[in-house]
Amino acid sequence: MRVLFFGDATSIHIHRWKSALEERGIEIKLVTPDKNGGIYFPYPSKRDIFKDCVNFRHILFSFRPHLIHIHYLPTSWTNITRYAGLKKIVLSIWGGDIWGRESLSWKDRFYRAYLLRHAAMVISPSFYLIKKALEYTRLIKKWEIIPTGVDTGFFKRKRGKKRVILFPKHLEERYGGMVLLRAMEKVKERFPEVVLYMTGTGEVEEEWRRFAERKKLRVVFTGDVPHEKMRELYEDAWVVVVPSLVGEGLPVSVLEASSMEVPVVGSALGGIREAVVHGETGFLFEPGNSEELARYLIKLLENKKLADRMGRKGRERVKMKFEWKRCTERMIEVYRRIL
Repeated sequence: MRVLFFGDATSIHIHRWKSALEERGIEIKLVTPDKNGGIYFPYPSKRDIFKDCVNFRHILFSFRPHLIHIHYLPTSWTNITRYAGLKKIVLSIWGGDIWGRESLSWKDRFYRAYLLRHAAMVISPSFYLIKKALEYTRLIKKWEIIPTGVDTGFFKRKRGKKRVILFPKHLEERYGGMVLLRAMEKVKERFPEVVLYMTGTGEVEEEWRRFAERKKLRVVFTGDVPHEKMRELYEDAWVVVVPSLVGEGLPVSVLEASSMEVPVVGSALGGIREAVVHGETGFLFEPGNSEELARYLIKLLENKKLADRMGRKGRERVKMKFEWKRCTERMIEVYRRIL
C-alpha cells in the first residue's frame, strides 16, 4: 500500500506515524512546505492554483498513491484537492486547526468545511475535536477516534520519583503556565523543596521567568527538550501539570506521563478530560483556578501512596486504550476500509 502524507515535516508526531506505518510495510511519501524534509511543495497560492495542480499531478503520477492522508486541517490545500479531483482522502485533525471557528473569515470556514465534507474519513484524537469539527459541517461522511498513542515500552519507569512538578508544554499563554506559577506560591508554603520544571520556549518566557524570580520560586526553565529525552523528565516527576486555558485535542504529554506512572493534574477542558480520569489517574480542575490546582498538587505531594496508585492506574489505562501499536493497527484498518 502506498500513502501520500501531507503535513509539516517539523512535526515529531507526523514522523512517528510515518515510521510506524513504514515498519508495517506501508510505503509513505511526505509532501511538505518545509524544505528540510520530504517532497518540498509550498503552500498553494490562489494566483498559481492551476500551476500548483499540474505540479501536484506530477507527484501523484510518480508515486501513484492508493490514498492521501492530510495531517492538520489546512485551507491552503482545499483548492488543490478540489481541482485535482482527489477522492480517497484521510484527514487528521489535531486541535489548533479546529479551534477558533468564530474568529475565522467566512472563506476560511468554507474551506475547512469543504475538506471535512469531502474526506473519505476524518481522524480525530478525541471526541471533543469531532464535536468541534461538526460545528463546521454536519456532513462529515465518516469519522474515527485514533489518538497519537504512546510506546509504553519506551515510556516505562525505571527508578523512583523526585520532588519535581513537570509542566511539559510550550511557554505560551494558552497553555496556562502562569496559573501553575501562581499555584506554586501556595505549594512553596507547604513544600519549599519542590522544584518546577517548565519545558520549551515561547512568547511569554521572559514574563514567567521574572514572575518566578520575583516570587522566589524554585523553577527550572529547560528550554526545548527532544521528544526522546522527555522520558528522563517524566521519570523525575512526582506529578505532571497541564493547566491549559484552551481545549486541546488529546495532549500526548498526558498519555506519556501516565505511561510513566506519573499522576496528571489538568484543566477540565477539551481532550484533557478524555485523557485524565478524575480521582483515578489524576485530577481535573477548573481552568484558570490556581487555588484549586494548588490544593490538588499539595494533596499528591503529601500522599505518596495516592500518587503511586494514580500513576499505576494511569499506566494500566494507557496500555489498554492508547498503546502505540494498537493505534497504528487501527489506522491501517481505516486505510483498508477506504480502499
